[in-house]
Amino acid sequence: WESKTTRLIVDRGQDSRAQYAELVHFRSALALPVYGDNNFLGVIEFFSKWHLRFDLQGLEFFNQLGSKVGRVIQKKIAQVKMMRFSKMSALGDMAGGIAHEVNSPLGVILGRVSIMKRAIERGDVDVEKIAAVLTKIEQAGVRIDKIVKGLRTFSSTSGSDEKEEIFLREAVENNLELCQERFKNHNID
Repeated sequence: WESKTTRLIVDRGQDSRAQYAELVHFRSALALPVYGDNNFLGVIEFFSKWHLRFDLQGLEFFNQLGSKVGRVIQKKIAQVKMMRFSKMSALGDMAGGIAHEVNSPLGVILGRVSIMKRAIERGDVDVEKIAAVLTKIEQAGVRIDKIVKGLRTFSSTSGSDEKEEIFLREAVENNLELCQERFKNHNID
């Protein structure tokens, strides 16, 4: 196949598959190498019960056919690669957004815990202040919980999990938590 040209096998006795060809009464074959971007992709073969004969123009037609098939295959390969790239890019964007959405309430939790520790170390234990700080920590935890539930809802596929009754408003609110940062970036309120 180094020659990148169609091979006409007029006499099956010249081919390594002669025994099979004899069994099914094939007399000749036509083999078209398929190339795309100078890369060998495969061979298309036609077998015949009749003796085939082609002139150079006929063989050139089959060379062009093999080349066109190769270009179609290369185009499809490029489309598949582009689709994979797009999916990975979208996944990266989504992961970044999720990390930001989880990191914000996590920062609130860690910051509030730090404030409480310093207050305790100073002996400045004010029950109302601690209650207010705990409320902020709880709100941040609830926000993270909504994000995680939204992820579960988003990633679940129909039929793979047991069906359960949900409230539409809750499902929308959970998923809005996931999209909140993206909305802000696009000036959507």
